[in-house]
Parts: sequence; structure tokens; C-alpha cells
Amino acid sequence: MFVAAGLVTSLIVWMWRTGRSVRRRLEHRLDTLVGQATTTTVENRAALGIFGLSFFMMLREGVEMVLPLAARADCGGASRSLRGGQPRASPAPQARTRPALSAPGGVGASGSDDAE
Repeated sequence: MFVAAGLVTSLIVWMWRTGRSVRRRLEHRLDTLVGQATTTTVENRAALGIFGLSFFMMLREGVEMVLPLAARADCGGASRSLRGGQPRASPAPQARTRPALSAPGGVGASGSDDAE
């Protein structure tokens, strides 16, 4: 917990120091990139960039949802229910039967001949 608090604190300090100049540097870099390209190229790049960003953000959200669900499925035996199947029921206990005692001459206790 102390490590997490230290990382968050270092992030806050770093953003406080560099946040003042980020906007200026970003606008300068965008102006140089846009100034070199035609209008249609900029629009195509912008559309492609927005699509790519949206795609990867949705992919990330999907992974963030699936990983905990998959971990939970492994814990409770509910993996089949997450895939749409019925959860496996534990097998019913089988009654133990004693083997039939056979009398001399091959005739079992039920009166039938085991040899046939």
C-alpha cells in the first residue's frame, strides 16, 4: 500500500512540474505536423487516429471485464455456465454392493450358474 501511495505521489509531483508546458509543446508539435500535410491527409489521419484510439480503448475495457470473470470461473467451477452451458454436477455417490458369495460347484447365491 505504501508503494502505491509513493507511486501516486510521484505522479502528482511529476504532473505538477511538467503539466505547465505540456499544452504548449503539444500545440507546437501539432502545428508543425498539420502545416506539412494537406487538408484531406489531416482529416484521414484524424479519422484513423480516432478509430484506432476507440478500438484499443474498447479492447482494453473488454479485457478488463473478461479477466476477472475468467478468474472467477476457474474458482467456483462455473466456467461452463459462463460459456453458456450447465455447470457440472458432482457425480452421485454410488451404492457399494457386495460381491455374491459363490457356493462350491460354481453356483452363486442367486441360484444361477456363474460358468454359463
